Amino acid sequence: MLKANNRIKSKGHLKFVSKYKCALDEFADFECNGVIQSHHLLKPYDGQSISYVHVFFEWDQESDAIMYNIQLSASSSFTNNLLDMNTSKLIHIYKDDINWNDTYYWRVRSIYDNEDLGYGDWIDQSSFSTGGTSFQNINVNIYDGDLLEDGYVAISGFAPELASIIIDKQGNEMMGILNSC
Repeated sequence: MLKANNRIKSKGHLKFVSKYKCALDEFADFECNGVIQSHHLLKPYDGQSISYVHVFFEWDQESDAIMYNIQLSASSSFTNNLLDMNTSKLIHIYKDDINWNDTYYWRVRSIYDNEDLGYGDWIDQSSFSTGGTSFQNINVNIYDGDLLEDGYVAISGFAPELASIIIDKQGNEMMGILNSC
């Protein structure tokens, strides 16, 4: 893979890279923020720092796979997994046990259609980390939880800073963005 003048050339495909986007090639690895990434585990990409604790996982489809096994752990050796599940989908949203300021590891393998549902090799392994909460001193009082629908509440403000926060029904910060003007 060659990188020159904000372009990546790989296997005859030329992709442009902007400050905020990663270049992808359907048959090759890709580069994002100066780091070569595996094309099979898409989100979160390896080494990514995220600002939310409900994590969207996405990976590429493998030929002949009928299902996938996804594992998530706080350990690179995958002891005491937070998640170990089989799914027929190429995405999964994990909403439990992700903490702020921690590092997590995830991997996916194919499951093939044979008599004993044979597992394939691990497609790849990636890691990601969560940053700190954006709003350290937030205090949420919920007076009548029955009036809240299931899901999340988004709050934003404009002064003295641009700020947005998403909280769950219990008042826990799920995502926060704080931008100075």
